Amino acid sequence: MKDVFEIELRAFLTPEKYFELVEILPTKMELLNKESLHSRKFKSSEDKDIRLRFSERRCEVVHKNGSATDVTRREITINLPSKKELDKFAQILEAEGFEEVPPWITHRMDFKHNYSGYEYDISLQHTENFAHILEVEFSSENKNDEINHEKNIREILHDLGCEPISKEELSNKIQKYCDEN
Repeated sequence: MKDVFEIELRAFLTPEKYFELVEILPTKMELLNKESLHSRKFKSSEDKDIRLRFSERRCEVVHKNGSATDVTRREITINLPSKKELDKFAQILEAEGFEEVPPWITHRMDFKHNYSGYEYDISLQHTENFAHILEVEFSSENKNDEINHEKNIREILHDLGCEPISKEELSNKIQKYCDEN
């Protein structure tokens, strides 16, 4: 089980910028992972969500405390042995009254990027029927690290020719996806 604070910002990409980064990032950074991640998301009324995710590489339950638009959120990850176990977990969430929102399929490439003496996770994502996204994240055991790392994350996005999504824009895009799916 992993309990950390994720400090992250995202940028929406045009398809052209996405494919440009598909070519550029592997030449500048270490590719850690490439996968198609299937996610089921269950929400509570207290702005917490539980995600059941699986791909060809992993099967996990992820608890996120906070809004998807927050820069910093507490995250707990539990690895499971199989999708069968994940489906059993979904039955528990449904029985407990968690609301399931539309599922996501995200094709992603994850990279390691060293910047200012720290290691950042860069994720290039295409979420079907939603958006092309560049996500830059720093994981920490200390919530107060947001102050230092948000600045670096903004600089990394800028260096890659991207600007962070505003909270309102991200929230509206997520709501639209949920309404249409």
